[in-house]
Amino acid sequence: MKTLIAVSLIIAGFSFKTLGEMRLINPQPGYKKSDLKKIKWIEGKWKGMYEGKPFYEIYQFVNDSTIQITSYEWNGKDSSNSSVSQVYWKNGSYYLGSDLNWKVSTISENEIKMLPNYKAYNDILWRNHDNKSWKAILTSKKGVIEYHMEAFDPFK
Repeated sequence: MKTLIAVSLIIAGFSFKTLGEMRLINPQPGYKKSDLKKIKWIEGKWKGMYEGKPFYEIYQFVNDSTIQITSYEWNGKDSSNSSVSQVYWKNGSYYLGSDLNWKVSTISENEIKMLPNYKAYNDILWRNHDNKSWKAILTSKKGVIEYHMEAFDPFK
């Protein structure tokens, strides 16, 4: 009988550990669907720098639960090589990327944090600085990369 109780406790211990690990891998978000509007400051046209080269992005709310991100190249006269991604609501959480690559873990008035979910290897944090700038901070095993995004409208 003592052996049966000991084996049951060991199995229960493994079961609880597995459940705990699952919660860490796929945590429930600490936000509501309506919280996306808290980061309304991100909407606009932005210029960032990567390895000394500028890059350009447009963030646009297409509805109350989707932000469309258009990345493009700018030669001073015209845009080219654009690509589109989205932050969108699915199955009770927000995600970035067409393959649910990053899962949003937190949304507040000044930042949104995304954790790798599928085929992604870095955390992403978008942090508001003021109405003309914000930072994108990518953290991986290789280190931290910080992009300073400044308001930029190439058509003005």
